[in-house]
Amino acid sequence: MASDKQYVQARIDALLTAAEAGDPLDESWEPVRLIAQTLIEKAQTR
Repeated sequence: MASDKQYVQARIDALLTAAEAGDPLDESWEPVRLIAQTLIEKAQTR
Protein backbone atom coordinates (compact mmCIF):
# COMPACT_ATOMS: atom_id res chain seq x y z
CA MET A 1 0.00 0.00 0.00
CA ALA A 2 2.77 2.46 0.87
CA SER A 3 4.52 1.67 -2.40
CA ASP A 4 1.31 2.57 -4.27
CA LYS A 5 1.26 5.97 -2.58
CA GLN A 6 4.91 6.53 -3.43
CA TYR A 7 4.28 5.57 -7.05
CA VAL A 8 1.32 7.95 -7.34
CA GLN A 9 3.29 10.79 -5.74
CA ALA A 10 6.24 10.19 -8.07
CA ARG A 11 3.96 10.07 -11.12
CA ILE A 12 2.21 13.33 -10.20
CA ASP A 13 5.58 14.98 -9.55
CA ALA A 14 6.80 13.84 -12.98
CA LEU A 15 3.67 15.18 -14.68
CA LEU A 16 3.98 18.54 -12.91
CA THR A 17 7.66 18.80 -13.79
CA ALA A 18 6.89 18.05 -17.44
CA ALA A 19 4.09 20.62 -17.48
CA GLU A 20 6.37 23.26 -15.96
CA ALA A 21 8.90 22.49 -18.71
CA GLY A 22 6.24 23.23 -21.32
CA ASP A 23 5.15 19.73 -22.27
CA PRO A 24 1.54 19.60 -23.47
CA LEU A 25 -1.20 18.27 -21.20
CA ASP A 26 -2.08 15.02 -22.94
CA GLU A 27 -4.02 11.90 -22.01
CA SER A 28 -1.49 11.08 -19.29
CA TRP A 29 -3.19 13.80 -17.22
CA GLU A 30 -6.57 12.02 -17.25
CA PRO A 31 -6.04 10.21 -13.90
CA VAL A 32 -5.03 13.48 -12.23
CA ARG A 33 -8.09 15.22 -13.68
CA LEU A 34 -10.36 12.46 -12.36
CA ILE A 35 -8.86 12.70 -8.88
CA ALA A 36 -9.31 16.47 -8.83
CA GLN A 37 -12.87 16.15 -10.08
CA THR A 38 -13.72 13.64 -7.36
CA LEU A 39 -12.22 15.85 -4.64
CA ILE A 40 -14.14 18.89 -5.88
CA GLU A 41 -17.42 16.94 -6.02
CA LYS A 42 -16.93 15.60 -2.49
CA ALA A 43 -16.14 19.07 -1.15
CA GLN A 44 -19.28 20.52 -2.74
CA THR A 45 -21.57 17.94 -1.11
CA ARG A 46 -20.65 18.97 2.42
